[in-house]
Formats: sequence, structure tokens, C-alpha cells
Amino acid sequence: MKCYECNKELIITRALCMKCSAEIKVINELNKIENEWINVKDRVPDKTISVLIYNGSFIDIAAYLIQYHFVTDKGSVLDVTHWMPLPEVPKDGY
Repeated sequence: MKCYECNKELIITRALCMKCSAEIKVINELNKIENEWINVKDRVPDKTISVLIYNGSFIDIAAYLIQYHFVTDKGSVLDVTHWMPLPEVPKDGY
């Protein structure tokens, strides 16, 4: 039997090899938190992506720079408390 994800030959009968099983588990855990606000004290986003930010007063799209410093198209935002990944684009193209 082969892993249905990476096609590696399996010694025991299972649907996924251990590596793919672990990777899928991580992806599933990330998907669970994908639609929740994340406190900047717990985790900050990668510097290469745009995210939604919240500071207690407004929500905006921003990029993370350094040490809780975010930047929007309007300028710097220093008092961000939470962030969340942007939603996926519509699959039907509209």
C-alpha cells in the first residue's frame, strides 16, 4: 500500500505515511485557528503577508514590520492588539 499523499510505499496498512500524517495534522490545526483573531502577545504574522488588524477601535489591512509595529496604506499603526489572516479569494472568480 502507498501513502495517498506522497506515494511512499507503506510498511503497515494505513492511508498516510507518518510524515504526511504529521503535516496534515499541522495544516488542520492551522485551519482551525485561521478564522479567529490572534493576540499579538501570542503570535505575530509573517512579515511577507497582509493581514487584518484590530486595535480596539478599527479594523484595517496591514503588514507586520517589527515589534508589534504594523503599516497600512494610511501609515503606521502601533497599538494593534489582534490580527487575523485575510480570507481566501472567492473560488468562482467573482
